[in-house]
Amino acid sequence: NIFQSALRAKTDVLAFRSNPCHAVIARILYCGVGLLERDKRYKEAIRVIDLLLSADLPLKVHFSSPQLLLRKVMDLQHTGSLESALSLCEAYLEKSSIQGEFRIAMEARCSKLSVPPRRWKPAALPTRRTATQRQIVSDIPYVENAALQHYASEEGGGWKCGMHTENGIWHMLFGVLLADVLLDPCDLFVPEDLMESPLDFGGSAFFERRRLEISQRLSSISDVAEGEGVCPLVDRLTKNWDCYKNRMCIGVQWNRHSLQELIAIARCIGKEVIACVCNLFARDFQTWRHGLPDLIFWDEAKDAKCSSLLVEVKGPGDSLSNAQIAWIHELLEAGAHVEVCHVERSQ
Repeated sequence: NIFQSALRAKTDVLAFRSNPCHAVIARILYCGVGLLERDKRYKEAIRVIDLLLSADLPLKVHFSSPQLLLRKVMDLQHTGSLESALSLCEAYLEKSSIQGEFRIAMEARCSKLSVPPRRWKPAALPTRRTATQRQIVSDIPYVENAALQHYASEEGGGWKCGMHTENGIWHMLFGVLLADVLLDPCDLFVPEDLMESPLDFGGSAFFERRRLEISQRLSSISDVAEGEGVCPLVDRLTKNWDCYKNRMCIGVQWNRHSLQELIAIARCIGKEVIACVCNLFARDFQTWRHGLPDLIFWDEAKDAKCSSLLVEVKGPGDSLSNAQIAWIHELLEAGAHVEVCHVERSQ
């Protein structure tokens, strides 16, 4: 009944906004979009997408506006409304605040649609930094294990410490560094035993409400020069670890890493890179929460400028996703050392 009511809705979404269960309804509607697309009922899918885009939901719904816009563009293409799809792409790309995998996907759509007679000039798309490529040959069953063994060898750099972590270590660094912000009581937070983060976490509203506090925190760990005193990054990790250990907090599994290991990794990665990652998580966690490199290597004995390495591992026939392309660019811009390791099998 909820779904059918949404299909009949026109421009008035006030009743939808005022419904106390609107976050649940939104998830149902989002699932319904997929069902409509599967049945090739694209015009109805567009109507539901427009309803969701107009609702301005403040709570967690596990999808984002860029994600909805991208699906709308694809549905417009299916209905033959190519000019409308292209115009939506162009309007979307003018918003410089929208980044990540959805921007890359939208750029690809825009490039494909920008052909005569719709557009006589090809779309001007930005270039992104790319990581160093490395190829190895190994018959070890899992490509990540093959890469770990290679980078531990002299040929691969002789890294003493390394792990297959993907997004986990980054989520944990973010959660511990900003635990006091994430768990600070406010009108959008429920009792600590029931929730690991504020209800508005994951969308732009979370960052906007805490812009000053988050900006000051990230500036304190990235801009302040390390003198003879305590490193601001290490100091904050230690304080929040001692204060919030074993509390539910987004991205944090307290028994996964020790504080000493977390500090060692943070020191080697560097404060600028960590500040960059935390900033993107805080601004739009839904978009940036996945796609980080598979492996991380660190060695406190190495020179500070090259004491860590991030590696995205690809097996035969595999390629980088849009999320991985976006993250590699951001990490390189922040000063991280990133490689893409292609593992081939011996004949």
